[in-house]
Amino acid sequence: MHDDIGGSAGYAIVEHTGNVRFMRHTVDVTPCGVDLRNFPFDEQFCLLKIGSVNVGINVIDIHPAKKKIDFEVLDSRFNQEWKLADMFAKKRVRKYACCDEEFPHIIITVHMFRIPKFYIFSLLAPSLLICFVSVIGLFSPSSSTG
Repeated sequence: MHDDIGGSAGYAIVEHTGNVRFMRHTVDVTPCGVDLRNFPFDEQFCLLKIGSVNVGINVIDIHPAKKKIDFEVLDSRFNQEWKLADMFAKKRVRKYACCDEEFPHIIITVHMFRIPKFYIFSLLAPSLLICFVSVIGLFSPSSSTG
């Protein structure tokens, strides 16, 4: 048995055991350092850290629902540049110097790779064509008569 509490702020499921699952649709933008050494055939690993910074583990304890996150439900039509390869979640607990209590957080690792088709056809192919034409022009005989 559980009660559903919902509204514009989110959706919470309160179970008779005391477990509460709060679900809310959000779009979050987070920075991720990009390693461009193998551009446009690169792959990236981004870390997302989710947790409370002002409430300790005594008040709130968070756990990932699964270690491996099912990302097939994500719609990839909106991003033609990147493809998700894997997503993992793990719980960490950290104690800061300021406080006596520990603070839990979840680290989500997103592994993605670039789809190089756009860069091959818009950057690499024209550059190679220009180089090839330049080399041909360098070795072609010149004519002073036309």
